[in-house]
Amino acid sequence: RHTNRKLELEVQVRSKIEKKLTGFQNYLNSIIDSMPSALIALDEQLYVTQWNQEATVLSGTPLDEALNQPIFIAFEPLKPFLPQLKETVEKHRVAKVERVTWPKDDEPRHYALTFYPLTGGGGRGVVIRIDDITQRLSLEEMMVQSEKMLSVGGLAAGMAHEINNPLGAILHNVQNIRRRLSPELPRNQEQAEELGIDLASINRYLDSREVPQLLDGIQQAGARAAKIVTHMLSFSRRSNRQLAPCNLPALIDQAVEIAGNDFDLTEGFDFKGQAIVRQFDPELGPVPCTANELEQVLLNLLKNAAQAIHQRPAPSEPGRITLRTRLNPPWAEIQVEDNGIGMPESVRKRTFEPFFTTKEIGQGTGLGLSVSYFIITNNHKGQMEVHSTPGQGTCFTLRLPLSPLGAMPSAKTEA
Repeated sequence: RHTNRKLELEVQVRSKIEKKLTGFQNYLNSIIDSMPSALIALDEQLYVTQWNQEATVLSGTPLDEALNQPIFIAFEPLKPFLPQLKETVEKHRVAKVERVTWPKDDEPRHYALTFYPLTGGGGRGVVIRIDDITQRLSLEEMMVQSEKMLSVGGLAAGMAHEINNPLGAILHNVQNIRRRLSPELPRNQEQAEELGIDLASINRYLDSREVPQLLDGIQQAGARAAKIVTHMLSFSRRSNRQLAPCNLPALIDQAVEIAGNDFDLTEGFDFKGQAIVRQFDPELGPVPCTANELEQVLLNLLKNAAQAIHQRPAPSEPGRITLRTRLNPPWAEIQVEDNGIGMPESVRKRTFEPFFTTKEIGQGTGLGLSVSYFIITNNHKGQMEVHSTPGQGTCFTLRLPLSPLGAMPSAKTEA
């Protein structure tokens, strides 16, 4: 009887210990599953021994199918890194892969991989940590872009002021030449009579030599230079404008209507011929902004979208511009997406650089998107980014703070 009682007590103690161990194991599993990083533990032969929830989400392989499987079967994208995993196990050395790109939900996502050696009573192995760094890279890119634009802003302001004076003299003197050749001004007629000159004959000579056309060319070139100077000056101006609640769908519709009637947009192609798809979030209310500045940004994006569609070599589908709004606290988002020619990564990264353009000489200044970027990030304390795929199209995303007092820093994220 005494022996049986002793055995019963041992069974009870073991049962309590097993229950505590099971609870502790479940607790550890919960901690591992709640982590935002994918965590995968492998044994010495690189077979899966631990697999958290994020690893399932990232790989699409459930826990029961991943356990005791080779890692290159459970998570095929890790197959190219088998040499680093083996080296980590053999040399007990941490290995890092700064950046890999894998598709997720039909969009490219960027990840950082870290391989940690695992040692202990359970034998050797390796732990894989996979972190999604897409947003971090996007923020870093935005910070670099903001710093670059700020430095160029000071230079642009100095250049603009230096150019303004001689440019003003050129435009003013062209206007004076036109006035002094006009036969309609009495003072011109009086001066011609005093010198015995027939003003009408002089104007006929000038017309035959196309002097008025030359003056038109000077004036147009001067006006173009003045526009560039105005854009340059906008880099250095810090806005103290008062933001007012604005109905984004109405503002977008107005920008589309203006774009359809703009001569510059319809030259060489028909802007109205593009299909305009509107996807407006009904939950998004008025957003604080400066309406005329935001309209300027939208017009510029619409113009670029129409031009990108027109540049397609052999379109397989009609031109389409999709306009979206979305409530994404603390932001209100606006997207302008086209199915145009798209742009390579090397061009996308430089999209917002001042004076960078892929257009022919005389067709673009390379300042439109730079000014748009400043309007969104500097004047509205928002964010602006671009994603593009060559041959498929481009999508510009604008983010405006829902509250001007709670505006987040514009420094980044993501061409």
